[in-house]
Amino acid sequence: MYCLTRLLSFVVLISAFLSNYAYSDSKIMDAGFGFSIGDTYAKQNISTLNSSDFFYFKRISSIQKVIPYFIKPMYEYNFGILKSSGTQSWLVGIGPKLGLIFTNDLYLTAGFRFVYLDEYKFRTQDGNHMRHYGGHRQFQYYWDLNYNINSKVTIGYRWLHMSNGMQVLPESLKYDHNPVIETHNLVLAFDF
Repeated sequence: MYCLTRLLSFVVLISAFLSNYAYSDSKIMDAGFGFSIGDTYAKQNISTLNSSDFFYFKRISSIQKVIPYFIKPMYEYNFGILKSSGTQSWLVGIGPKLGLIFTNDLYLTAGFRFVYLDEYKFRTQDGNHMRHYGGHRQFQYYWDLNYNINSKVTIGYRWLHMSNGMQVLPESLKYDHNPVIETHNLVLAFDF
C-alpha cells in the first residue's frame, strides 16, 4: 500500500508540473512514421543481433478528448528485420503506444506490440552456434526518449525488450524456450 501511495503521489506531481509547462496546442505525435536501428547489448552465443524497423503511428482522437493534452494515446504498426551473422528474420507487429509530453521539444513514449517473427532460430554464419527464441509469436515493449529537431523531425533513443511472454501466458500457449532480446536503438521519426 505504501508503494501504491507513493506512485500515485508521483503521478499527481508530474501531472501538475506538465499541465503548467507542456504546450497545449501541440501537434506532436498526431501521426507519423519512423525508423529505428539498434543492436543487442547482452552477450549471446550467436554474438550481436542487429535490429531495424519501420513504424507508423497515429493518435487515438476519441480517447484524447477525455485525458489531459500532454498524454498522447496512439496505436502503432511496425515491420522490420532481426539479423545475426547467419540468419535473417522478418517481423511484423501492432500495438498501443502512449506519449508523455514534457516540453515543446522533449517527450517520452512507451509501447507494447504483438509481433510475428518468420524465423525464430538464429545461427552464426559458420552454423556452429544457434539461439532458439521459442516460436513465431513474440511480444515487444519499449520506451523512447525523443527530442524534436523541428516541427516535423524527431530524433531519440529507444530501449526495446522482446520475448515470447512465457511468464504471463497460460500453460497451453507457452513455448519451451524464452530467451529475450534487448536492444539499444537510435530512432528517427517524421510527424505529418
